[in-house]
Amino acid sequence: MINYIKSFFPALLIILFLSSAVKAAPTVSVRELYANSKTLDGQEVVFEGEVIGEVIQRSEGCWINVHDGTEAIGVLIRPQDAGLIEFTGSYTCRGDIVRVNAVFNRACDTHTGSMDLHAKDLERIKAGRKIEHFVSPKKKNAAVVVLLAALITGFLALYRKNE
Repeated sequence: MINYIKSFFPALLIILFLSSAVKAAPTVSVRELYANSKTLDGQEVVFEGEVIGEVIQRSEGCWINVHDGTEAIGVLIRPQDAGLIEFTGSYTCRGDIVRVNAVFNRACDTHTGSMDLHAKDLERIKAGRKIEHFVSPKKKNAAVVVLLAALITGFLALYRKNE
């Protein structure tokens, strides 16, 4: 047992040392991309956010918009990565949260000079979901009252016009 612990302890120290040396790139926001666009141009960045809108298929790949909570940016992804996206954010859905490792383009030559990201890797880190919107009974009753008032007003206007 002692020999096992003696061999396990150095291996554990080596693993801890190596894992501390490997650091994940920090995520950036759209505001940081705008603010540091000259220095980040052509650099690989990590970006996280909610997929919003539609997945648009094009010949060079698929376009998605990713919203980081304040702003959104267009991301070109591989068609096989588009299959990972189940929900896109809209009135009826909360979109999937994704992490994208991508090359940042301040003014992309192939996409009309637009600022965009070209994804190297896409990972879905949180699944989206459908959102159900409920209308309270008070609002439904108020809508019925307003509709009836509008109909009565319209009929009275027609009746007076025909007199």
